[in-house]
Amino acid sequence: MFARIIDAFINIIDLFFFAVVVDEFEGGVILRLGKYQRDLKPGINFYWPLSIETYMSDNIVLKTEGLNSQSLTTKCGTTVLIGVFISYWIRNKRRWLLEVEDADSVLADLTYGVIGRQVAQTNWEDIYRQEFQDKVYDELKVVASKKLGVTLDGIQFSDLTKSKTLRIVQE
Repeated sequence: MFARIIDAFINIIDLFFFAVVVDEFEGGVILRLGKYQRDLKPGINFYWPLSIETYMSDNIVLKTEGLNSQSLTTKCGTTVLIGVFISYWIRNKRRWLLEVEDADSVLADLTYGVIGRQVAQTNWEDIYRQEFQDKVYDELKVVASKKLGVTLDGIQFSDLTKSKTLRIVQE
């Protein structure tokens, strides 16, 4: 009972907050009645209280994500296991925060898709060449910028080996 009273009191106080401090490594947006209004800048930012305006923020500095290895088949029919690390910055806060649900997962899915397409078009002997990594980087850079508003800093393959895949079907 007492916890509910405290929660209600905190919720009432939150209605009257009208400023947010954005750290140097963050970026965000202000929404007025659910619609985009403006970008947040580092420092103190004021907004209308009583939930007329709300804010969303995220870290926009360089991030590195290690993605799980995936089993793929090359153009010549070789099954390979390939993993990747991607590094990126969020450049378009509005797109990252408002136009994509769970943007980190979407970036991972886009990366898996680009790698899958490139592996399917490449022979096993050519995957080890720098040109293959450059093709993956170039395609992913364009797709990630256009769909998510991020600038790709680099990619690095972490696993790259031939493998056998066993799929067990249970009935």
